[in-house]
Amino acid sequence: MSIDVTSYLNATSSTTTSSSDSSSEVDYNDYLTLLATELQYQDPTEPMDNTEMINQLTSYSQLEQLTYMSDQLDTLTESIESVTSTAGLDYLGKEVLAVGSSVVVDGGDVTSLGYILGDDAEYVTLNIYDSSGNIVDTTTLGETESGEHVFQWDGQDEDGNAVDDGTYYVAVSAYDSDDASITSSTTASGTVVAVTQSSSGVILTLDDGREVNMLNVATTTASSDS
Repeated sequence: MSIDVTSYLNATSSTTTSSSDSSSEVDYNDYLTLLATELQYQDPTEPMDNTEMINQLTSYSQLEQLTYMSDQLDTLTESIESVTSTAGLDYLGKEVLAVGSSVVVDGGDVTSLGYILGDDAEYVTLNIYDSSGNIVDTTTLGETESGEHVFQWDGQDEDGNAVDDGTYYVAVSAYDSDDASITSSTTASGTVVAVTQSSSGVILTLDDGREVNMLNVATTTASSDS
């Protein structure tokens, strides 16, 4: 009598999967038991091929090791996410300055946006985009010194019409007298009122509704209300 171990394992796994999720996997010990049974009842005139047996043993051993490693990595990932989320709670109620490009329009009120120039600029262009990526307005500034600045959009499109409430995004481009590009970045600031975990990391929600990634926080200070 000869047992096809691979076929038996596949059939067993398929059957147990449909009957119970908790016992749906055939592990390495199950395989060894089936292999011993095959060796016990194999036909002496047609013994099991040694090379095939070794290959199967190696495959199942590697599979079990990879499964174990995967489980350990999942556990480690969950632990890291838990620790990171807990660290994010420390930002609640604090004012943060973070890398960000969004502004919020709410009932005619528009949040300000900070921008930083790496060098003196001959002119600066700020394009405002809606959530669909369409340019709704463009502001051009003249000579601007290097360092930190604040941009306050009026909440109107290029035709002078008030835009709908929502979140908009600002892209800054700066150039020197030779029309060479100057390094620039934008920042968002506000008091953290909520902390959530997402696929991109820990997200901090500011009091004006904007969201920034915790990894992008540059500075933190105690809230003036605390």
